[in-house]
Amino acid sequence: MLHFTRLMAIFLFFVQGCTDKPPPGSATWVSSDPGVDALGGGSNDDSDDAPNGGFILPFLSGEYWVITQTYNEGSHVQYGFEYGDDSYALDLSQSGCESYGKPVTPVLDGEVMAVFKDGEGDHGYGNSILVDHGHGMVSRYAHLSEVYAEEGEQVTINSVIAAVGNSGNTVGSSCPDYPGSHLHMVIYQDKVSIKPEPLSGISNLAENCWISRDGDMECNGNPGDYDPGEDYNSDDSDISDGDDHNEIEDEGELDIRMLTHNPSWGTAQETEFVWVARVESPNLKPEVTLTIYNERDAFAYDFPMETESQESPWVFIYQKDLRDAAYYTYWASADNGDGTDQTSIRSLNVDATSYETPDLLDYWAQSLSGDREYEWRVSFESDANHNEAMLNIVNPNDDTIYDFKMDLWNEGDLWTAGYEKVMNEATVYPYWMTVDNGESIATTKVGWLKVND
Repeated sequence: MLHFTRLMAIFLFFVQGCTDKPPPGSATWVSSDPGVDALGGGSNDDSDDAPNGGFILPFLSGEYWVITQTYNEGSHVQYGFEYGDDSYALDLSQSGCESYGKPVTPVLDGEVMAVFKDGEGDHGYGNSILVDHGHGMVSRYAHLSEVYAEEGEQVTINSVIAAVGNSGNTVGSSCPDYPGSHLHMVIYQDKVSIKPEPLSGISNLAENCWISRDGDMECNGNPGDYDPGEDYNSDDSDISDGDDHNEIEDEGELDIRMLTHNPSWGTAQETEFVWVARVESPNLKPEVTLTIYNERDAFAYDFPMETESQESPWVFIYQKDLRDAAYYTYWASADNGDGTDQTSIRSLNVDATSYETPDLLDYWAQSLSGDREYEWRVSFESDANHNEAMLNIVNPNDDTIYDFKMDLWNEGDLWTAGYEKVMNEATVYPYWMTVDNGESIATTKVGWLKVND
């Protein structure tokens, strides 16, 4: 999530003149034209720069974490082995034993590159994970108590990949049961560590300051846990323009509870990404706008999201492909006529066009019985030896996208994937299916499944 000052600097660098509707960040505002797919621009060459939207604190919303060690201090040095440059590492913890076992999430979307457990090649890191974010960027998460992710797994900023721990070489006395519990985090660019900033929109990170995923920093003691659905302001000073939830005029009656995208990666001009926003607005149906910023042409484009939800919580969807191989940032804003809300900035990395995307032939969902049992199918053509198909479903009552690995069978290059599931709740579920052949991902159009009482 970018801070306003940094975003305005980018804005002044890229944009000449002014706009009458500035987004929460850099860029020229361009309203979308349904008949023109203009999102993108610039060349398709790879870039080694950090993503324009920065990084996300690798913990859940609602928690503050203290920076116990920063750059080029103590053990944070160059050790000389591959992915062993800790010069710009960060150590993050909480009071006493509170940090031990807490979920760890990636700083960006990516693919799990390596998993080290039980002292295997740990170099003192203990249980650790390396996540590849593309363009030469890799992040490390070390001293873990548990590792949940597997090598080769696609992960997003919302994926729980591990739990904080004290494995490997750790020291500390604040937690007698698990001495030295903390997360050691490093981000590498071409195997050289770089500053992990802005981190949730925060730059100039300082030791002994407490930071949150939603972009707040407090350097006068532990502010404590908070409700991630509400603004936090410990001293009544101005809340940063990059906060996850801007001031809600109707005292919490409108709240964007989730914004994410699926699949976690894809290829330019081929993969149709699905953006999902979950919005609570009990009394009024809101309008939700998705804004996507392309760093290659320094433009932000806004798109009206759609819903077939019939009541709050509302699920809004937008689906499209992206033209350039680039880092994109995006956010959503909602207005129900009585108040407004806006999310923090998320990131998305798009790979170069593969020209090998699976060819979708047909797909459908149907009821199998009167007991809320349904079947999903997708047929496709692919000459790859290994294909993976996933069914993705959003329950309006949960802040996540549920994904289910579909069964596969084939005759030569003709493949079919299927999945059967009982839907327990009476509501309207958006769903779609993705097919991954290792080179690209194809996505079906989003459907809406209405399950009655």
